Amino acid sequence: MVTQIALVDGASSPLERASLAITDAGVARGDGAFETVGIWDGAPFRLDDHLERLDRSLRSIGLPPAPSAVLRDDIARVLDGQRGDGALRLFVTATGTRIVTVTEPPARATLRRLVSQPAPWIRPLGSYGPASAKTMSYGPNMAASRAAQAAGGDDALLISLEHLVLEGPTFTVLWI
Repeated sequence: MVTQIALVDGASSPLERASLAITDAGVARGDGAFETVGIWDGAPFRLDDHLERLDRSLRSIGLPPAPSAVLRDDIARVLDGQRGDGALRLFVTATGTRIVTVTEPPARATLRRLVSQPAPWIRPLGSYGPASAKTMSYGPNMAASRAAQAAGGDDALLISLEHLVLEGPTFTVLWI
């Protein structure tokens, strides 16, 4: 079991007490990027790859890369002494606010009914710069979840305008 904790610009607090100014661009406009990294037995999975993708996401929406050494120090602090599995979340807002959290792993449902929902805001790679960025602005994704639930499903399965399966609003889709 991991200890749930948050660091906001290096200030540590229990997760449920962490706070962020409502004037921060991440809160006011959903402007920023994030990564979620699996933690297995207290260790992050492929951290360097996730940090590189965070920087690519920030650059694709016109923001500077995260201060790597400072972010790595934040990560080391929240992971110090952690045992068990969990989720490490890294956020960088347009105002430069760094947020690093450790949470319990998400609950896994045994079976979920997905209802397809069009996702015109997700364009093919290369046709729109921010299309592949993991941004903090999830409004369209959450609206798709609510539409799928209103149609009797548990969540949405996002479909491109070309009728290709893309992803879920907050999860990756894969099959073997």
